[in-house]
Parts: sequence; structure tokens; C-alpha cells
Amino acid sequence: MTEREDCIEKARAHLADWTAEIEAMEARMNQAPDAAKVYYAKTLTFMRQRRDDAEAELAKVQSADEGAWPAIQADFHEAWEEIASAIRDTRSRF
Repeated sequence: MTEREDCIEKARAHLADWTAEIEAMEARMNQAPDAAKVYYAKTLTFMRQRRDDAEAELAKVQSADEGAWPAIQADFHEAWEEIASAIRDTRSRF
């Protein structure tokens, strides 16, 4: 497996984890008091946006050929870490 393929596989696993986490948070939100639901809804919207951003970054890597990987690798890792950090921060407040 190439480094690019390994990166794609790991990114897919993270996306699946984030999606499951968002779904679990949504279930908790539905059981929360009405006053908290507004905050939870905004938080979930933010997390969905970050997950969608991650999916877009992954799509760029998947559509690039193996020769382009070195050129986009640093940008991908930087964008991915920013997204992951945003999700971690949001998770800690949920």
C-alpha cells in the first residue's frame, strides 16, 4: 500500500468515526432540555460542516493521481489537522 492509499484509508476511518459521533450527539441533543437544544443544534451544524470539509479534502486526494500526491500531501495534512482540531474542540464542549 502506498503512503497516499494509507492516508486515504485512515481518512475514511476518521470520517466514519466522526459521522457516528455526530449521530450519537444528535441523539443526546434530542433528549436535552429545550434550552440546551439550540446550542447543541449549532454545535452539530458546525461539526457537520467540518466533516463535509474533510470529505472535500479527501475527494481531492482521491481524484489526484499518484504523481500529484507529493505536491498536495502537505496541504492535505494541514487541512485535515485543522478540521480534526475543530472537531476535537467542539467535542470537548458538547
